[in-house]
Amino acid sequence: MKTARLINAAIWAAIGIALVVGVCYEWHKQGCGWDSLWAAIAMYGTFSIGFCLFVDEHIKEYYKRKEGVE
Repeated sequence: MKTARLINAAIWAAIGIALVVGVCYEWHKQGCGWDSLWAAIAMYGTFSIGFCLFVDEHIKEYYKRKEGVE
């Protein structure tokens, strides 16, 4: 279970970092200010963390059911 959870966290960290860097790069090229970039970092970072926690909870539930513990 620990391995699956670590892989999940690593995947979502990579997705979140790539998304934030890509969005900030493009927005900065279009002339957005730092306040908009911080908002993008907060929003896309929060979404990535949220999806990571959502999948992590499903992984934990799967292993609990697999072990027969509820």
